[in-house]
Amino acid sequence: MTCCVLELMRILSSSGREYIIPLTSDTAFFDLLTSAVNSLSTQLTTVHSEFMAELKDLSKSISNSALPISRADPSYRPFSVNDDPREISIPSTKAVFRPKLDSRSDLYMWRKLLDLYVDAEVFDRIAERNRGERSLEDAEIRMTKFLEGIERSGVLRGKSEKAHLEVERFLRLNHIILDLKKVRLWSTARDSDES
Repeated sequence: MTCCVLELMRILSSSGREYIIPLTSDTAFFDLLTSAVNSLSTQLTTVHSEFMAELKDLSKSISNSALPISRADPSYRPFSVNDDPREISIPSTKAVFRPKLDSRSDLYMWRKLLDLYVDAEVFDRIAERNRGERSLEDAEIRMTKFLEGIERSGVLRGKSEKAHLEVERFLRLNHIILDLKKVRLWSTARDSDES
């Protein structure tokens, strides 16, 4: 064995464990290790750029689908003091108290959904007393409770397929964040085992 491999084995065995790495060539080993680290780095960069592109696209899609009724319904016309009262008509009292907004705008759906999300505090505690990032286990539990809250609230009931797909995209992005937390936890645990 070459000097470099012997030095590596001495460093690894100083942690109280002995590792035997049979190598025909330590250069080949380090080339393979460097290649693996570069590949992981490239993969993380790709995940990051795809995540950001998906997030931007989703935010545009949500903005377009969550327009207020004044922008979502081309027939909407606000009334003013200058309007002739004889020209103002309201089809029914139901329209006054519950406008047919669901078919044209997802504004209230996203408000409710994001209220549930903020209240769930999936990844971060926002309360003044216990502010900070949540553990992976706690984040997974809170994500499950958030999903149950969506089901209980019925916020998606009667919504279009497009609205369901947007919510699925939103949830998929959150699961990517959970997966990245798992990778970070694994990496941290591995690093602490090595030291």
